[in-house]
Amino acid sequence: MVEELTAAMSAHKVAYEQLSEEQRHTWSPGSWHYQVYQPLLQRLAANSDEFADCIDGRCEPPKIEVRLSDGVREWIVRDIAARPTPIEAAIEATGSSANSSSRSAALPTIDAARMVDLIDSGDAEPVDPDDEFGPVSYDGHVWEWSDDEDVYMRG
Repeated sequence: MVEELTAAMSAHKVAYEQLSEEQRHTWSPGSWHYQVYQPLLQRLAANSDEFADCIDGRCEPPKIEVRLSDGVREWIVRDIAARPTPIEAAIEATGSSANSSSRSAALPTIDAARMVDLIDSGDAEPVDPDDEFGPVSYDGHVWEWSDDEDVYMRG
């Protein structure tokens, strides 16, 4: 299962990566779902009785008790609170809040691959889950897809 999941993860990264105009690859997010994800689920279910049970919702992760030393929980909370938001980190790293020199130069932007990561991690949420490039709620703002800039722009 580990090897199957590792291969699927690698193909997923390639399908969603942003390439320059000179580069091309044959994967797209849609092809990943039909050519990798669906067959993967079938192979995993066919090769493991335990995984077949998980699909039916009867599988539970093992319970692990974690004991933290005194003060560690508070340290973690302070550390996370002190970290910049992804937008602040991007501005700090690049000195700019935009990825292009056109209209988006005045507004913070997020490329499609990064927005997918934010949605997958639960940090961002589509306003309408049925609209693939519809508005996304993230970091207290609504982000709109710009066909002209090929990025999400903060509204």
